[in-house]
Amino acid sequence: EHSPYDALVDDATLTEMRRRGTVVCPTVFVIEGLLSRQWAGGRVADDFIRMRLLPPLRAQLDRDGGFRWIEWVPEKYRLWFRDRISADMERRLQTVYDNVRRLMKAGIPVVAGSDAGNPDVYHGPGLLHEVEALGRAGLTPVQALHAATAEAGRVLNMPIGRIHTGYAADLVILAQDPTTDVRRLRTIREVVYRGRVYTVEELLR
Repeated sequence: EHSPYDALVDDATLTEMRRRGTVVCPTVFVIEGLLSRQWAGGRVADDFIRMRLLPPLRAQLDRDGGFRWIEWVPEKYRLWFRDRISADMERRLQTVYDNVRRLMKAGIPVVAGSDAGNPDVYHGPGLLHEVEALGRAGLTPVQALHAATAEAGRVLNMPIGRIHTGYAADLVILAQDPTTDVRRLRTIREVVYRGRVYTVEELLR
C-alpha cells in the first residue's frame, strides 16, 4: 500500500515484485493530500462529494471545513512554510506519479483503494477520488477503471468487478462514458446493488 515518493522504484525491485506476485495499492489520492492539498489549504468535499457523506460528517465539514495539516503551523509562519516546502513536495508527488506508471509498464498489478480515514478521504467517495487520481498519475481511463473493478476482484479472489454469470449484481449506470474520461464516473444515474435498482435520489435520502 502507498506508492513510494522518495525515489523511483528501480528495475531490480520491479523484477523481484513480479517474482513474488506483489500487488500494489498506490493510494495516490491520500499521497496527493499529504504532499500538496493539505498544505495548500484546498478543499475537496465539493457538492457532489458532500451529498454522499453521512449527515454528521457533512455537518462537521460545513462547520469547520475539515482537518488541515497546515493549520498546525502558526498562522504567521504559514506562507513561509508553504513556500519553503512546495517545490520539494511537487517533486515528490511527481515521483509518485512516475512510480505508478513504472509499475503498470512492468506488469505489476495495480488496484484502487481509498485508505479512507485519512484527511479528505471519505468512506465511499474516497474510491471515486482514487480512480480520478490514478488518471492524474498517467493511467488511461480504462486502466484506472480496471484497477477499481475487475483487477480488484481478481486480487481479492471475489466474484466482483465484472458483469459475468455468478458475479455480484452490483454496478452503476452512468449518463456519460467513463472509458474516455474517469471524471464521468460522477454522472451516476442509477445504482444496482445485489440486483436491485436504486435511483440516485433514493440513495441520497
